[in-house]
Amino acid sequence: MGEKKALTKVTQIDEFADKPHTNPKMKVFSYRPPQEMKRSRAFVPMVRSDIMFAMVQIIKEGGEQELHSHGAQDGFWFVLSGSARFYGEHDVVLATLGEHEGIFIPRNFLYWFEAIGGEPLELLQVEAIDKTVKNSYNVPDPKPIGVANVYTPEGDLIGDGLRLE
Repeated sequence: MGEKKALTKVTQIDEFADKPHTNPKMKVFSYRPPQEMKRSRAFVPMVRSDIMFAMVQIIKEGGEQELHSHGAQDGFWFVLSGSARFYGEHDVVLATLGEHEGIFIPRNFLYWFEAIGGEPLELLQVEAIDKTVKNSYNVPDPKPIGVANVYTPEGDLIGDGLRLE
């Protein structure tokens, strides 16, 4: 995959993964968590097309602690290991999830989540994108939410310092 990339925004994660394309090819892949993480959060992009993407988020502490929604993305979240808590508006608990449990977050639904329980959270994220509407990122109360690394599915570091906004 090449050299490590400079600090960038999470919205530019395509620079680290396969760029979306309208004629995707079949792809076989596997996932191995990174052996060592320099930061408390990492992204492992798996596959991407023009209408969907899948990646694993690894979170030692924290999470997506900013209430937000996506205008064109329906999201499937599935805990591979660890535990997560998902929240809606006014910090209402939507779900507390353990290993092999998941949640569906439809487009325009406000949510945020965090790792809980003291062990690293490995969270599979699969998003389907409706190309007929603008894929907006909606944040009622913006706040900075940290920095992450990006790894290949084989566990190799390919991006250090991905800025999360």
